[in-house]
Amino acid sequence: MELLLGDEAVGVAAIDAGIRGVFSYPGTPATEIFECVCDRAGNNGSVVARWSANEKAAYEEALGMSFVGGRSLVAMKHVGLN
Repeated sequence: MELLLGDEAVGVAAIDAGIRGVFSYPGTPATEIFECVCDRAGNNGSVVARWSANEKAAYEEALGMSFVGGRSLVAMKHVGLN
């Protein structure tokens, strides 16, 4: 058993669910999710991890990945797309 913070648990769950990409933007409160995925899966090339300019750009990159059949995660604060 491993003790995780909430954001880390989201990252680990996303990896276990088979994501192929994670997208976020610098400065978000959800940075820990992005960093957790990078640390655990991004270094071995199994998950593409990209910083984006803003929430909309991160969402669009994840949408593009989903169009080609890859699962993806966008990490942002709850009002990010407003």
